[in-house]
Amino acid sequence: MKNRVNVVMIVILVALLAPAAAFGAGQREAAETDSFELRLAVAPAPPHIWVQTAEYFKEAVEERSDGRVRVSIYHSGVLGNDSEVVDEIRIGSIDVTIAGSTPVMSYYQPMEILGIPYLFTERAHFERAVAADSPLIEHLKNSIEEADVGLKLLGITGGGLRNLSNRIGPVESIEDIQGMKVRVPPAPIQSRVWSRFGALPNVLPWGETYTGLQSGVVDAVESTMSGYNSAKLYEVAPYLALTGHQYMFSSIIMSQRAFERLPPDIQQIIMQTADEANELLLELGFQADEELIDVFVAQGVTVTEVDTSEFIRLMEPFQDETAQQLRAGEILRIVRDLR
Repeated sequence: MKNRVNVVMIVILVALLAPAAAFGAGQREAAETDSFELRLAVAPAPPHIWVQTAEYFKEAVEERSDGRVRVSIYHSGVLGNDSEVVDEIRIGSIDVTIAGSTPVMSYYQPMEILGIPYLFTERAHFERAVAADSPLIEHLKNSIEEADVGLKLLGITGGGLRNLSNRIGPVESIEDIQGMKVRVPPAPIQSRVWSRFGALPNVLPWGETYTGLQSGVVDAVESTMSGYNSAKLYEVAPYLALTGHQYMFSSIIMSQRAFERLPPDIQQIIMQTADEANELLLELGFQADEELIDVFVAQGVTVTEVDTSEFIRLMEPFQDETAQQLRAGEILRIVRDLR
């Protein structure tokens, strides 16, 4: 009798567990077959290196996911400028962007210190800082996650050196930019930097830079070679000074909401591909620095070497002052330790 009861109990238990097991298997199967669409926004127009990197990201993610993920690219600012796109990413209406770091700095202020000119002593120093396993990248990812602002930082990388171009005349030293109206992005630290250099900073959206130079609202703009090329700024600012004042920081940013709704295997594909895209973007930036000079000269641009000694001298105390103001001492320490 006792054995019979045990058998009955086992049968009942199996009957109860079978639907649950089937449901779990169904969930796993659904996770493996569901499809997802990601909207990737990039502010510049082709052939900007951010657009090239976005195309790599799209192709790699779609291939590795066997078509379960479809990535749609929106470039040329059709979904807004960098800041507008990052705002939309926070609420989940856009999923991914490749952009500058300025919009992220709005939500994690200590990161602004990375915008100080001549913070990195050489290319190798910068490359160590933006490597996927760098202590700087780990610190920034963790800090932004802890800030809980709706952004997932998939990585920070380069984009080439930033230089100064203008519509007035050749620049060979800091004396040549005194009183010059320089377009700067909406990051307070950039206005302070160019004021320290003796210029007159003017905040202007990137998309209005061409007309701003054309109309005289601004006299100059600092940008990467790729940005100078894709926006055709050589047409309205034909004097390019090789200040090399800053290694461009580019970011691959994803909506935290969008990331969390993906199954673990797709999340892994996204993170792996982002690491590779960061490496690609780093190389594309330096490649553009090397290749575009001759293109600009052929288009009639006057290119000048610049005595940067006074620029560097002014920035040395500025680093520590800014670190204290932004509570960015840990970031500055990590950067200096990587020299």
